[in-house]
Amino acid sequence: PVKKGKEQNTQRSFFLRMKCTLTSRGRTMNIKSATWKVLHCTGHIHVYDTNSNQSQCGYKKPPMTCLVLICEPIPHPSNIEIPLDSKTFLSRHSLDMKFSYCDERITELMGYEPEELLGRSIYEYYHALDSDHLTKTHHD
Repeated sequence: PVKKGKEQNTQRSFFLRMKCTLTSRGRTMNIKSATWKVLHCTGHIHVYDTNSNQSQCGYKKPPMTCLVLICEPIPHPSNIEIPLDSKTFLSRHSLDMKFSYCDERITELMGYEPEELLGRSIYEYYHALDSDHLTKTHHD
């Protein structure tokens, strides 16, 4: 239930990984051979009030909610034609946000060797003043 007087943030932005069964030539392949594609999805939640306030049984129908998104594919890092700038590094993380890969640019930018970070959680490195933003990001 929404508290009165509080606005809901309906904006959404997230990354979604999906199996892709299309080849570069436009043909379909077996799902077991499919590759993973990453999409950046942005949009908002839309709530529609139902026309009739009550059903035949006397209970109020809940509003219909849908998510309206535009998703754009993100190229795989090995397929990026334009090199990443000198202030960007690439990392990969497990579900508990532990580094599973980190490229060597992190050394120049942050002072860590990639090997130092492997198996360590990203949460060990955030600044305390960023904790509110980090919490909000996880809850949105």
